[in-house]
Amino acid sequence: MVAKRDPGKEIRALEEKREALEKAVKIAVNIERLHDSLEASLLLGQPSSDIPKEVVLTYTRLQDSTKSQPSATLMQSLATLERVVRTNLGRILKISELDDEVLVGPEAGKIEALLKDYQKQSQTAIALRVLLHSRGEATEPSELYIPAEQIRARLSTVKQKERAYRKVIRTEIVTMMTETERMLAKPELSHAMQQFLTASHQDLQDNLNHLDSGNSISAMPVAMEMVEMSEHEISTFDTHPAAEQADPHAEELPEIQKQTLFSSSFEAPPPPAAELPTRKKGLFRRVWEWATTPDSETWKKLKQKNGNPRR
Repeated sequence: MVAKRDPGKEIRALEEKREALEKAVKIAVNIERLHDSLEASLLLGQPSSDIPKEVVLTYTRLQDSTKSQPSATLMQSLATLERVVRTNLGRILKISELDDEVLVGPEAGKIEALLKDYQKQSQTAIALRVLLHSRGEATEPSELYIPAEQIRARLSTVKQKERAYRKVIRTEIVTMMTETERMLAKPELSHAMQQFLTASHQDLQDNLNHLDSGNSISAMPVAMEMVEMSEHEISTFDTHPAAEQADPHAEELPEIQKQTLFSSSFEAPPPPAAELPTRKKGLFRRVWEWATTPDSETWKKLKQKNGNPRR
C-alpha cells in the first residue's frame, strides 16, 4: 500500500520552490537593470545621429511637461544627467562584477536603489538627446571616461547571465506548475485548496507565457511576493471534502492566523503617469484579501474586483 503524502508538507515544499523562484527573479531583475544601464551608457557615448531608429523609438516617451520645455532648459537637464551618469558609471561596472548572491544579500537594497536610479537617469538622458535631435539641436556624445570596449565586455557578460537566469526562472515555474497539477489530481483535496492551487497554477501560466513571449522578467504580469505561513494555517488548508459539506462558508479560505507579505521588488521604472500599466496582484495578496473579506465575498467576486474576471 502506497502511503499518502502529508498535504501540509507538500504545501511547505511548494513554498520552498517559490522562495527559490523569488530569489532567482530578484537577481534576474537587477541583472536586467545592469543590462539596460550599460546599454544606455554606450548609447550616450554615441552621436545622436548614430543611435539606431529602433532604439530611438524606445526613448521617445517623455512627459508632456518635459516635451514642452525650451531647448535651452533641456540642454541644461541633459548636462546635469550626463554628469551624474559619468560619476556613477564606475560603480555600475563594479556591481556588474559582483557575485550574484550579493544582489540578494544584506546590501541588496542599496544596490537595487543605485541600479534603479542609474537606469532611470541614463535612459532619461538618451530620451532628452533624442528629443533635442528631433528639434535639430546638436548634442555632443557624452565623455564617459571609461573605454567603450570595457563597457561592451561587461555588457556581454551581463547578457549571458540574463539568458541563464531566464532559463532558471522558466524551469522553476514549470516545476511548480507540474507540482500543483499533481496535487490537484488528488480526489481528497479540499475545495478551498483546489481553488487555491488552481489560481496559483494560472498565475504561473501567465508568467510563463510572458517569458516565452520574450518580455522582461521585471514586467511579469503576476507579482510573486514571498509568504510565510504558520503551521496552523497550513493544517487548516488540509480539510477533507466531507467536513466542508456542512460548512456554510465552504468557498472561503479558513481565517489566516499569521501572514507575512513582502511586496514584489521586480518592478520596472514606471512610465509617465497617464501610461501606467495595470499589474495583477500576487496570488497570496489576493488570498489574504479573500480570507479577510465578509462572508458574502466569493473568490470569483474578489477576482472581478481586482480586474481578473476570466478566472
